[in-house]
Amino acid sequence: FELAMAVVIAFNIALIILEADSDARCYPDYVGSLPDCPWTAAKRTPWIATVNLLLLILYTVEACARVFVERARYITNSWNLLDIFIVMTGWASVLLGSVVNVAFL
Repeated sequence: FELAMAVVIAFNIALIILEADSDARCYPDYVGSLPDCPWTAAKRTPWIATVNLLLLILYTVEACARVFVERARYITNSWNLLDIFIVMTGWASVLLGSVVNVAFL
């Protein structure tokens, strides 16, 4: 299970690099109008948003499974607290993304 999650995390890092590299092509030419840039990841690779949501769901399931298995010990491990913080931040970004600019997350 740990190895499988490590592979998923490595895949997620590769997606982040791909998305950041794609968006970086827009600077400095499209600083004021990023949606107009033809190189944004949203335009070039729209499947990344779907994969990111699927990964967030997977991370949520993994965190819930850990809570179920570890019960009260879950909150004593700082890595688990970091994981749950990241998952909650990801869901906040998804849920509030259309209402509030959460790009800083």
